[in-house]
Amino acid sequence: MDGIYGSFIITSSIIIGIALSQQAFAIAIEAMLALVSKFRKESWPNFYSLFCERFELTSAGKINEGATRIIGNYFLSVNMSIGIIFLLFYFMAYSCMHVSDWIPIALITLLTATIIAVVFRMLNAIWAIKECKKS
Repeated sequence: MDGIYGSFIITSSIIIGIALSQQAFAIAIEAMLALVSKFRKESWPNFYSLFCERFELTSAGKINEGATRIIGNYFLSVNMSIGIIFLLFYFMAYSCMHVSDWIPIALITLLTATIIAVVFRMLNAIWAIKECKKS
């Protein structure tokens, strides 16, 4: 029984560690992209709107609830992709699984779908911000 309990503690610790690391990396990536968007404001205006101007629009009361959800879904998708990358790394590096094992295949499939969702949700978020700027 002690072996199962120890395994449960280790597994739970790994899951919590991955979740905390995921959040930390997501925040760091968002901060880095916001910094890049400030320097590239003129050449990447949509990127600047997504990472910086949305705060100005929110404080001015110009972003409605629907736009907030659309923008939030974009950042949630980015966060999910980071989590899936961590899980893929864990199973392949720590658990020594090969790409042909079912767990990495499933994670790669989920990662592909998540990256597609990130692209479409980013386009939707940029559109929502543009519409809110018009009003």
